[in-house]
Amino acid sequence: MVTGSLSAIRFGVILGGTLLALSILSLRSHKKGKRSVLALKGQAVIAAIIFLRDIRLLSQRLTLPTFVTTSISGAMVVFYFYRIVMNAKHRRVDLEPGAEN
Repeated sequence: MVTGSLSAIRFGVILGGTLLALSILSLRSHKKGKRSVLALKGQAVIAAIIFLRDIRLLSQRLTLPTFVTTSISGAMVVFYFYRIVMNAKHRRVDLEPGAEN
């Protein structure tokens, strides 16, 4: 918005809106005591897209704000993939014979 770039605004609104919708879906599932694997994977993909875009911007201009946003995006990608791995691990434990429900 600061630079006035329409493509950047579209990129932010579309991905940001989708990420917000997936976050709301994930929160509602969590409140019901269920796991929303699809929402989590969608959030991971969007965070990865934003991270890759930030990496490209960082390679073009190395500034502190760009470095900070790239670091935050990377941390979110790591967090989402960690949650996906942990959900898969819990799902395997739940499906094993003799596991208590």
